[in-house]
Amino acid sequence: MFRISLRYGIPLLIVVFTAVLAAYAIQREWGAAEAVVRGEGVSQMISRMALLQKQFSYAFATGNQERIAQEMSLLNRASEPQIAILADDTDIVLGATKGEWVGRSLAEAAQTQWPRWTDEPLQAIIDRAREELSGELFLAAGGRYVLGIYPVRLDARGDADAPTRIGVLIVQRDLLSQLAHARRTVEEHRMEMVGVLAALAVVLGILIHFFVTRRVSALLNATQEFAAGKLEARTDLRGTDEVANLGRAFNQMAEQVADTQGQLERRVQERTTELGQTVTALQRE
Repeated sequence: MFRISLRYGIPLLIVVFTAVLAAYAIQREWGAAEAVVRGEGVSQMISRMALLQKQFSYAFATGNQERIAQEMSLLNRASEPQIAILADDTDIVLGATKGEWVGRSLAEAAQTQWPRWTDEPLQAIIDRAREELSGELFLAAGGRYVLGIYPVRLDARGDADAPTRIGVLIVQRDLLSQLAHARRTVEEHRMEMVGVLAALAVVLGILIHFFVTRRVSALLNATQEFAAGKLEARTDLRGTDEVANLGRAFNQMAEQVADTQGQLERRVQERTTELGQTVTALQRE
């Protein structure tokens, strides 16, 4: 069976523990940074979807449908990749960031762009948004994309009027660049974190060596010397901790054994002398 001494086992354990702690801390930092990015992405998407919903509804209410193409063009030129589709109440695409989708059916475009991104069919979400007149947001593809599905009033003249035609607006926002930036930030702080943990491990190793392994080694050496016949071997450990108490107990045991050994040697010497005198007397007789 493989054995390892405390002198090398404890430092090895500290190194392994530090490596595991560093990996865990970095993983937690990555998770926290990505969660912040996704939270900000969802918050910004809510604001963006609410604004687009109002703008498109107003464009239909005022007959300014050219505004649709303008907004789609702005989304297409955004600093981060975005894909948007606006469909009417018959699911015909009225405007999109990809011009080839205009005039096609929403189901065809959605099947191409979002085949199975949500737990339920996309058409069911669209129907629910139209029925409840409320939008929904989803995180898709492992949290890389934020997908918003909002209803759009196509013929409303005021908030009090019940709309008879309800379209749907679908916007996809790619968070890849923000997630990559968050990971780079964590990577920049990784070396600092690893340095702090390494320094902590060194300090901890020095303290353990000074208070534990060095003293245990001294106790082991004294025990081995005593077992080899060197009865005057002592530990010379001081302090009030368990190792010092063990060293003092060893010293007391060694002194008792040495005293017993001395007494036995003296008794053997006395008996030898007595026997010698008896032999001499017998020889004279």
